[in-house]
Amino acid sequence: MISSLSRLTFALTAMQDIPAYLTFYDNNIDSVEVDTFKGVQAPSHIAMDGNDLTTLQEAVWQPVLARGVTVGLEGNPLSCGCDIAWLVRDPTLLTGTQGARCADGRLLTDLDPADFDICG
Repeated sequence: MISSLSRLTFALTAMQDIPAYLTFYDNNIDSVEVDTFKGVQAPSHIAMDGNDLTTLQEAVWQPVLARGVTVGLEGNPLSCGCDIAWLVRDPTLLTGTQGARCADGRLLTDLDPADFDICG
């Protein structure tokens, strides 16, 4: 089982225009480093379902989602604190997170951005 994904592990350079489907279902992944998926472009999909991610670090996931890559996140115990304020406030990026739920069961797409005003 995999527990973390290191920087540039799945970086794509020569084939950036070819869609990728990267699958990491049901591992124990609890951390992903910046630039792990550097160069992965839409219409690619990264399946992170069934792992142990509790946070979605902006430096890791914002560039991926901004490139139009979708990320499957169902079955991760996301804490849904201020660490996801950047995502909840941007509906365009939020649509790329498929099945993402907070540990308490709420869908990220159902969260109110105003609830994150305290996050700065």
